[in-house]
Amino acid sequence: HFLTTTHELIYRYGGNLNQVSFDDKGSMLVIVFGAPVTYENNLDRAAQFLLACRDAWERPFTIANDPQLHTIRWRAGVTFGMIWSGLRGGAERCEYGILGDVVNLAARLALRATWDEIWVTADIQHALEHAYPFLPLGSYAIKGKKEAVPVFRLLEQKEMRQTRFYDGPMVGRENELTGLSSAIAPIFSGKFAGVLYVHGEAGIGKSRLLHELHLQLRQQLLQGQLGETAVPGKGISWFYCATEEILRQSLNPFKYFLRRYFHLSAESTPAQNRARFHTIFNILLRRLQQESTLHSTTEIQQELRRTQSVIAAMADLYWEDSLYEQLEPQLRFENMLTAFKTLIKAESLLQPVILEIDDGQWLDADSQTMLQRLTRNIAQYPIAILCAARYQDDGRPVQLQTAPDTPHFHVDLNYLSVDGSRTFAAQILGKNMTPELGHFLFEKSNGNPFFVEQLTLDLQERGLLTLHNNGRQLFHLPKAHLEAIPSTINAVLMARLDRLASGVKQVVQTAAVLGREFEVQVLLQMLQNDPDLSQKIHSAAQAQIWSAINEIRYLFKHALLRDSAYTMQLRARRHELHQLAAQAIEQVYAHDLEPHFADLAYHYGQANHVANERFYARRAGEQALAQFANT
Repeated sequence: HFLTTTHELIYRYGGNLNQVSFDDKGSMLVIVFGAPVTYENNLDRAAQFLLACRDAWERPFTIANDPQLHTIRWRAGVTFGMIWSGLRGGAERCEYGILGDVVNLAARLALRATWDEIWVTADIQHALEHAYPFLPLGSYAIKGKKEAVPVFRLLEQKEMRQTRFYDGPMVGRENELTGLSSAIAPIFSGKFAGVLYVHGEAGIGKSRLLHELHLQLRQQLLQGQLGETAVPGKGISWFYCATEEILRQSLNPFKYFLRRYFHLSAESTPAQNRARFHTIFNILLRRLQQESTLHSTTEIQQELRRTQSVIAAMADLYWEDSLYEQLEPQLRFENMLTAFKTLIKAESLLQPVILEIDDGQWLDADSQTMLQRLTRNIAQYPIAILCAARYQDDGRPVQLQTAPDTPHFHVDLNYLSVDGSRTFAAQILGKNMTPELGHFLFEKSNGNPFFVEQLTLDLQERGLLTLHNNGRQLFHLPKAHLEAIPSTINAVLMARLDRLASGVKQVVQTAAVLGREFEVQVLLQMLQNDPDLSQKIHSAAQAQIWSAINEIRYLFKHALLRDSAYTMQLRARRHELHQLAAQAIEQVYAHDLEPHFADLAYHYGQANHVANERFYARRAGEQALAQFANT
């Protein structure tokens, strides 16, 4: 189990298992990133590999003929520098090996490290501090070193933006991107940029545009092309806040962000999550003290310490005798507004902050109140709020509740042109196409990028496109195939889902009940521990149905894909799956059901299980009442 999992992760992240040894000190794996094959981001790959290993190795497993659960005890040391690498040995027997001081240092760090921790040297901490938080551990005397070696502990990946999945350059949005770049520029001069809206219908490319903005800003930062407060290597704190269409619980987008900011996991115990929370919270306080010279830093540090338990409560973490536990419900809510604003201000003292609100049309009323509080009196803080939203039912754009003097900038995304649709489809196919095929795709999709993508994939998967040779290869759609084309985007999506293998389609339809984002562990429980689930999930990813956020979470490529997979099932089947979802959540999170009360009420309600729906709805209501959360 251990070696198989490790081999898979080494291959996935581009490393090389150089050596496995066993001696009186235990077993040792020597894993190399950068030799014999190198990448431009070897350090980042190594860090992501070790964090993925930690997640994988912490899961209990069984051994043949032994029903007891086992876990892996491990620790890691990471160094960086020049080494000798090559073949060593003779003509009859040789091996690829590495030699060097940094190799020995990595081994000695690993042996000194605390179990279940990743220890790194100062040069790695310096190179990766913009993307990962580190805990300073002091300096250690290491054999072979004259001076003590500064050591840091790698915690988690700091990047908070939701993972995006896009290939190829963006098409037809150059003017909109330029406008957003100009509107957000004040944050690089230490000023509040206000609220930047991206409006458009489903599938029009709102998320893609913001993804492109993120890439552009990051590249400009690396090249030192941005303003006076933009320090190369420091980056931007891009915080992703996801709304929720169905439940719309109080402050859900900001609670979603906080759970990821503090790297909390539903699979961990409350004690483990509290430990992570305190570690990252203390790192923030330490960084404020060390890196920020502004006069307001001390006041913000004091307020963070005062409201620490309130921030924790927003992430569903609690402890006895805390400030949060002593407050009345209305004061709890007021302190949540203050505490969250203080946290965002604190982060902005370290580097510019961009707060992205996805699907703003589903924002709950309490979150609107939060934004009104957040945007008040922050003119001298480098903060920007991005809001991607569909139009409201009456066609009006979404408008957030903000302080009266808040700057606003609006982008309305329109359809792609004929040329834009053809260029985008050609990216998907990997070859150009005839003008006739480009016109056909434009007319069928009306220039909606998501519809262009799905229709192009549908034609490709069914083998309806042929290569037309007239001096160069162009994709062409024969007239004989025109009648086989679905007439609506919903029909296209359903046709693509129907072409999945039966077992894969069942997995996709089951996952659709859990929402656009789902956890593999819950899905596995719903499918009664299907031994082939991993392969089926991979097959759906290859079919462009969803993509992995991390080792245990997946995201449907688009909300419309998830909706089609859900609605194409009979009502009775959906009732059954909601029942299975509720039972799976109860089993997987039996150690801590409190964060899932609202989900359980929803699933039991959709399953027509009235008694359980009322039970969990009451528990969720009591929880909301305690927080003065009215939505």
